[in-house]
Amino acid sequence: MLIDNVKDYAIFTLDAFGFITSWGKGPEEVLHYKADEAIGQHFSMFCDASEKGKLELELELARARQQGHAEVDDWRFKKGGIRFWASSYSTALRDKQGNLLGFIKVIRDITEQRQAEERIRTIMDSNLLGMFFWEYESGKITEANNAFLQLLGCTREDLLVGRVNWRDITPPEYQHLDQQCYEQMLQDPHRKCAPFEKHFLTKAGERVDVLVAGAMFPGEQDSGVAFVLEMTELKQAEQALRDSQQQLLESNRDLAQFAAIASHDLKAPLRKVSIFYDMIQEEAQAKLSPEALDILEKTDQSITGMQSLISDLLT
Repeated sequence: MLIDNVKDYAIFTLDAFGFITSWGKGPEEVLHYKADEAIGQHFSMFCDASEKGKLELELELARARQQGHAEVDDWRFKKGGIRFWASSYSTALRDKQGNLLGFIKVIRDITEQRQAEERIRTIMDSNLLGMFFWEYESGKITEANNAFLQLLGCTREDLLVGRVNWRDITPPEYQHLDQQCYEQMLQDPHRKCAPFEKHFLTKAGERVDVLVAGAMFPGEQDSGVAFVLEMTELKQAEQALRDSQQQLLESNRDLAQFAAIASHDLKAPLRKVSIFYDMIQEEAQAKLSPEALDILEKTDQSITGMQSLISDLLT
């Protein structure tokens, strides 16, 4: 049978009273029991043995009898007492006269999915960054944390009545990036897309710079989770840095211009003093007393020192 080739699901049958009547490779793979260990046993062998657990099982089968099917997500047990989170589905089997023959039971181990959802929920409740669950075709946001709603200036009532739609809050020029992200998630083995920058429109119509990353839920093609980091302050800081760099360039140009002017204005008088000194030394040196010559020597040293100081300041 085709059912025997299904290994990710435990598919088996029960009689009208809940006793196992068939078993295959799938149930053995998921629940670890062999056929001779399971057939003839009541399906409560996979559940909590407490009175509450037994009552929940009876209610599950009662719903399947009345409604035709019943679905429950709860803890179940594999062979050896290994507890796992199970998605359990029961369908009633009836003959042509409507008499109940039994049930088809389907159990799937969703422990990893449940743990992943809990990790996401922990991050979501922390409000360290914006998060929301999305549907692609409708654009509907089914759940969002407070950080995301505050970013948009929306309330939880806006979310609950359907006023928050990710297509509506995305400007037209950025919608092609969302499409690219969606296609990337479909092709990526881990069902995620690389972070990208875009704008969101707030409830007041203002634009907010954001960095967005997304992931698609396992087995789904129309729903997933998105992570949103507000970039407004970072963008403002980047602009302030660019402005500071521009101001620094302008200051450097002004300083260079000042240095050129200062070089001329400061060196020109010294050159004249130096020329006058040379003229005095050549023409009057023989007529001057030793004391005057000593003063001339000190003047020459001062001129040389000033020229060196100005050169050092302006280089």
